[in-house]
Amino acid sequence: MLLTDPKSDTLYYALMSGARYQSTVGFSTYGLYLSHLSVHEVLEKNTQLFPFEIFSAHLAACRHANGRDWWVVVNKLQTNQYYKYLIDPSGVQGPFVQSIGMASTKPSNGSGQAVFSPDGTRYVRFSDRDDMLIFDFDRCSGELSNYTHVDVPGNEEFSINSGLAISPSSEFAYAFCGKTAYQLNLLAPDIQSSLTLIGEWDGTLVGGFWATYFNVAALAPDGKIYGAVPGSNPYMHIVHQPDLPAPACQFEQHALLLLEPVWNTHSIPILPNYRLGPAVGGPCDSLTTDVKAPVEDVAWQLAPNPTTGVFYLTLPDVGNYRLRIVNTMGSVVQELTLPGGQQTIRLNEVLPNGTYWVQWTGTAHQSNGQLKVSLIR
Repeated sequence: MLLTDPKSDTLYYALMSGARYQSTVGFSTYGLYLSHLSVHEVLEKNTQLFPFEIFSAHLAACRHANGRDWWVVVNKLQTNQYYKYLIDPSGVQGPFVQSIGMASTKPSNGSGQAVFSPDGTRYVRFSDRDDMLIFDFDRCSGELSNYTHVDVPGNEEFSINSGLAISPSSEFAYAFCGKTAYQLNLLAPDIQSSLTLIGEWDGTLVGGFWATYFNVAALAPDGKIYGAVPGSNPYMHIVHQPDLPAPACQFEQHALLLLEPVWNTHSIPILPNYRLGPAVGGPCDSLTTDVKAPVEDVAWQLAPNPTTGVFYLTLPDVGNYRLRIVNTMGSVVQELTLPGGQQTIRLNEVLPNGTYWVQWTGTAHQSNGQLKVSLIR
């Protein structure tokens, strides 16, 4: 996983989890490793941050509530201990250790994923042995709270085939369990009762051998969720409308054919929400330093487009905006106020299909603008 260095827009941190090979003893050193680099050189290489074995795909990061720094969270294998690191302009702080929830029981590190919700309010883990562990997350303090456990039936059939992703609005979580896929509503009063089956493996084999089972997944910048497969395979699965309740979320098996000769097994990029801005109005949403991302480097973005009614809007992270949705006749059909950064917009359910203009106005030091969006329900 790559994270931007809070003190410089030309430096990066590379974080790697899993085993490190040593020629004299083989794979013996487990944990979390950090490298510091620019596009031209490596400044620091393979510094061990975490000396214990962890789930190899359970590496997750979230923006601090100030919109600049990073929280990195890992779980020590077979414990309920969470090690949290804060990356700020002075470097890596921590670990800060917290014990909460049930202890993981799986003895090896090959199953499942851990992710933060796009809005940074939830931290969720999923594996074949422990099912789904859900926590609230405080972006200021890094504290986990309100632990919830969700049982996912049939998940234990596959020891290394399980994945997790969360929808753009942070409302729905998706669990991928080898032969089955589920949707959960993270905002439901009873999350367990919201568990809904959205797909079962259709029996597709590639080359008569490689099954297109369900495995690790990720929310992509286009607002869709893409799922990898556990064996050599040229396909990926897609949840086309992850912000809609099942079955409208449109889970499609082997929907993406990778350009040959590209074949994939298990792997998918670990993508934190790089565009998450500060928690406006919170106790630590402002910075006492002059280090700020230049506004001109932040592009206006709107995705997915066309939309079924929910989309991301990314604006320069420099304050609040007044947003208007305007139809082709020039009439304002919806208005709201929102902070900069990446935000989730929900169009009024009464709006008919068609083309709309999303217009925004900021303070005197912010650029105004508009983007066109097509609504297709």
